[in-house]
Amino acid sequence: MLPLALAVLALFIGGAGLYFGLDSTQRLAALEESNSAAMSDVARATKQLDKTSTRLDEIAAESAEVRKTVDRMRVYGSQTEQGLKKVVSEVNANREQILKNAQGLSDLIENGARPVRAAPAAAPVADSGGSSGPADGAMRLYRIQSGDTFQAIASKMGVSLQAVLDANPGVDPRRLAIGQEIKIPAN
Repeated sequence: MLPLALAVLALFIGGAGLYFGLDSTQRLAALEESNSAAMSDVARATKQLDKTSTRLDEIAAESAEVRKTVDRMRVYGSQTEQGLKKVVSEVNANREQILKNAQGLSDLIENGARPVRAAPAAAPVADSGGSSGPADGAMRLYRIQSGDTFQAIASKMGVSLQAVLDANPGVDPRRLAIGQEIKIPAN
């Protein structure tokens, strides 16, 4: 009976070992499946992290370009502001000159002045530049400055407007350029 009891006990222990072995295999399979899913999640997270990193690099590059554009716009804005200030000052200088001319014209009208008529043509006299001008003496050269008009120059130089016009027949008094030289007749 002892051998039979030992055989039953051996069968019982073998069955228990088989049961626990199968149970542990099932548990290991579930753990391996869970581990595989976790590794897949890690791979997806790594891939997403790489995409995010690439996008951040692109945004940084775009941000640098925007900064450069903003800096250029600041420079252009500054240059535009300087140009506008210059234009405003020139407009103000022109306004002042127009007001002076208007006052001079008003004074002429109040004093009953009549328009100056051209004097009869006189024999040409050579000046230092070799061209002809009025016969009443040598010519002087005058360099146009900002705000100058023929009227203002004539007043400043003590000659009549008509004399300045006659001395410079090829010059358009409405298109004077700074630095341009004109002839001023002597008194």
